[in-house]
Amino acid sequence: MEEIIITETPTYEGEQEEQDMHEVTENNKQKAETEDKLRKTKGVRPDYRCLNNPKPEDEVSEEREEIFAAEIGNEFHSLKEAKASPDWPEWKDVITAKLDQYREKGTWELVDKPADTIPLTNKWVFVKKRDKQGNIIKNKARLVVSGYGQHLGYDYLETHLSIVQMESIRAILAIAVAKQLKIQQMDVKGAYLNGILKETIYMCQPNGFEDGTKRICYLIRTLYGLEQSGHKWNTEFNRKMKK
Repeated sequence: MEEIIITETPTYEGEQEEQDMHEVTENNKQKAETEDKLRKTKGVRPDYRCLNNPKPEDEVSEEREEIFAAEIGNEFHSLKEAKASPDWPEWKDVITAKLDQYREKGTWELVDKPADTIPLTNKWVFVKKRDKQGNIIKNKARLVVSGYGQHLGYDYLETHLSIVQMESIRAILAIAVAKQLKIQQMDVKGAYLNGILKETIYMCQPNGFEDGTKRICYLIRTLYGLEQSGHKWNTEFNRKMKK
């Protein structure tokens, strides 16, 4: 009796299904690799000056190493704590320079305290700026007004200001690279001191540096901490740029 052996061979449909599954597996693998790469590069800031430079490390100057980075947070919780620091003489010089800047800008005018007036308080914020290696390169002190004591509709009306989107910056940089344009960056020192106040706002004299007359500050220009400071600075900047 003749023996018949039957072997199963994959049909065309089976081959096609296996091929489709293989393609899906490969696509998932590539997608996972792409997501992993994005996670690893998230937060990395590219140096756009090197986009057209095949050898950036050879041709870019050491200026890249001088990028300043402010340390997050306040160095001291109070002026008293700062005065107890061994570095207080340096911090005192920084505060003195800041007060001189306020006077030169005409930030406030000392006046007698009007009746039924509660002036806003203030505090000093101390920050050490460091380079990429963590070395201290600069001490900064800033007088910040307690803006939480302001009342909407009385002490301020508007707080909005224009903020550039990262997509816009990337688009401008891409156009500059494509057209081989030069890019310049500027920093406005004491930016918020350029805003002009229209509201009547009183503030106590700078904490720890009162003159003993019990007078208070009638604010003429904006300070950090005021609710409307960003809006006033943006308004003044736009006015200057349109001239």
